[in-house]
Amino acid sequence: MAICEGMASEARPDHLPASEHYNPWLHGYVIFVACATLFLIVAGALVTSNDAGLSVPDWPTSFGSFRMPRMVGGVLYEHGHRMIAATVGLLTVVLAVWMWLKEPRRWARRLALAAVLAVVAQGVLGGITVLFYLPVAISAGHATLAQTFFCIMVTLALTTQRDWRWTEEKTQKDPGTPSLRQLTAITTGAIFVQLILGSIYRHKGFGVTPHIVGATVVAILVIWLVTRVFSGFLRLRSLTRATIVLLSLLAVQIFLGVAAYILKIEFQDAPQPMPFLVQVSTAHVAVGALVLASSLVLTLQTFRRVGWGNIRASGNRGSAEGDSMNGVSASLKPGAGSNLWFERWVSGIKDYWILTKPEVNFLVVVSTLVGYYAAARGPIDWVRLFHTLVGTLLVASGTATLNQLMERKADALMRRTVNRPIPAGRLAAVNALGFGVVLSIGGGLYLWLTVNLLASLLASATLLSYLLIYTPLKKRTPWCTFIGAFPGAMPPLIGCAGASGHLTREAWVLYGILFLWQFPHFLAIAWMYREDYARAGFEMLPREDSEGRTTFRKILIYSAVLLPVSLLPTWMGQAGILYLVGAGFLGVMYIYSGTRLAVAKSNALAKRLLLTSVIYLPVVFALLMLDKTAA
Repeated sequence: MAICEGMASEARPDHLPASEHYNPWLHGYVIFVACATLFLIVAGALVTSNDAGLSVPDWPTSFGSFRMPRMVGGVLYEHGHRMIAATVGLLTVVLAVWMWLKEPRRWARRLALAAVLAVVAQGVLGGITVLFYLPVAISAGHATLAQTFFCIMVTLALTTQRDWRWTEEKTQKDPGTPSLRQLTAITTGAIFVQLILGSIYRHKGFGVTPHIVGATVVAILVIWLVTRVFSGFLRLRSLTRATIVLLSLLAVQIFLGVAAYILKIEFQDAPQPMPFLVQVSTAHVAVGALVLASSLVLTLQTFRRVGWGNIRASGNRGSAEGDSMNGVSASLKPGAGSNLWFERWVSGIKDYWILTKPEVNFLVVVSTLVGYYAAARGPIDWVRLFHTLVGTLLVASGTATLNQLMERKADALMRRTVNRPIPAGRLAAVNALGFGVVLSIGGGLYLWLTVNLLASLLASATLLSYLLIYTPLKKRTPWCTFIGAFPGAMPPLIGCAGASGHLTREAWVLYGILFLWQFPHFLAIAWMYREDYARAGFEMLPREDSEGRTTFRKILIYSAVLLPVSLLPTWMGQAGILYLVGAGFLGVMYIYSGTRLAVAKSNALAKRLLLTSVIYLPVVFALLMLDKTAA
């Protein structure tokens, strides 16, 4: 954002007060031209969405004449786009002349002149795309320059408002790494690159994958940016307003992008573009321009209001929270240099890793893998399997993160969880919220786009039922364990949906195994940490069952029922004798561990049952896969 630094360093002519820069008529006219530019972008999107790029095959004439052609079919969109472009060009020339005569700030006059050059270059590129039959590079450059021109108009509209000046005293300091200035500039640049990728995709330069990757990067940056603003700069209303607008527009943009992609696949064999697809695609382009504009406004406001500098330990809480991307209140010690920066990044990465509960996600991935393998017919589609595992892992990680966020106060009361990143104060709640939302939504969309809708819906249902039903019930009733077992057993179904697109009986058997396995596993944990759970207010069964009679009875019942259910794959022809013997032996050992705990009622034996459960599940699933392979 060199232009911002240049603006900031330039002294105001004759030291005029900021209010004397303001010309309400000029400001209103700039806004009008900016709106006309957005309308021009919409008109261009209608041309590409309707495949009308060569409806008028010559340039600068239309069908060899400067007369108005008959505005029907694709000619309406193509020639209409040219007429709007010409009008915007004339409006821009008028704006440049007006600013040259009335605008005292030299950089603003130069920016208006740059707008004229941009609109001329835009027209020339548009003509070249027609004369050379829509080359991808030129067509994408034409669309990209349109976004650049729109950014110039937005900058002029913002900086010609009342009381705008770059040399005012900065309202708040920011020693964060990266600083808010850097983060906003990076985000705006990433959005601009993403629009370029989208333009190339729309002009069939490459597939949709780079565009999806770009969208993911942009979403992560915007969430990071939102957490930084709301954790350290809440009192700067111009920043918070722009951030809310940016986040809202991005959500709409993602929805439109997914809808456009699905509709494009659905109607790919249609003889001509379907009207609804055209409308959604055009709206996607228009909202993309608004996302870029809102990010640019946030960047300019940040360079205007936030300065460089350190925050002392005694500084205000709001500023200190902006010290790092983790929201941790800390001052930058002199001489710490790059080592402190590196240590903070490593510590932050470790804390985010802890939020995802990797030890739990290992079993989630194994269960999903087995579900996929059990439902697969013929050779394994390794690419689809990879997408299924990655998408499920993202959703599971997001669920774990949001669960820790919701239970942060309870975690602070328990010895086993007090050192987790949020209750320990190493991560701000708002940062965990952004991280969890990005993982959850990103994982659901990833499954939808790369696997199928059923897998995405199952993963989303797991997340919602776990967070909205199971988690709140943990403080209300001991039945929470039973209810939570339903979403907890979903990974095999997600894997099955990824492999076959529907749910097979083999997948439901795996669901039953995982469902029953959870009770001895979680009741052992609840018994070991019953005092901790009681201190945090969790209504786990051992809290009301101080002697453990009901707890141990349920452990024995569920582990006993698990044994015959685990043998069903052999009876159904899904596995052979190897699996039968192995699963039978492990099931007996599971019952034996539960029986010893029921007799002795010690924490040591509860821990042994927990270890047995952790060994049981992956080994049983590995035997199932191995026996199927051997068959």
